[in-house]
Amino acid sequence: NRKVLLTIPFEEDVQYSVTMLPATFTDIYNHPTDTIKAVVGFSKAEDFSKLDIKLSDIETSTKIIQLTNPKGEMLREKVVSDTITSFNFIPPGNYGLKLIFDQNENGAWDTGDFYQNLQPEKVILFDETINIRKNWDKEIRWTLP
Repeated sequence: NRKVLLTIPFEEDVQYSVTMLPATFTDIYNHPTDTIKAVVGFSKAEDFSKLDIKLSDIETSTKIIQLTNPKGEMLREKVVSDTITSFNFIPPGNYGLKLIFDQNENGAWDTGDFYQNLQPEKVILFDETINIRKNWDKEIRWTLP
C-alpha cells in the first residue's frame, strides 16, 4: 500500500477541497493518475463522545477490546493489559463490545489449531446495547462471568 500524508490545519466545522493534478502520482506500472478531488472536513469536538470501559473480576493479562456496530462488525480495536480503557471521538449511535483474551499476546484473535490441540482464544460479548449520545461521556462497568 502507498500512502500520502497531507498536513492540513485543524479547524473544527470547516471543509477543505483537496485537488491533485494529473500525473501527481504513478501506479506500479508507471501509469500517471488523472485529477483527484476530495473534500475533507473536521466535525466539531462536541459532535462526538467518549466511552470509558472498566473491567472487573479479571486478571490483568493482555486483552483485545473491540467496539462494534449493531451488526457485530468491528469499528475500533484496542490491545490493553489494564482493566480500564477508553474510546474517544465516537459518533452518536448504538454500539456493542467484544472482549478477546489474547493468550499468546500477538494482538489478534487466533482460531486455534486442531493438530496441536489448541482451542480458539476466548471471546466474550457485552450483553447490552450501548447508546452513545452527542457530547456525552459514558462509563461502562463490565463484570465478567
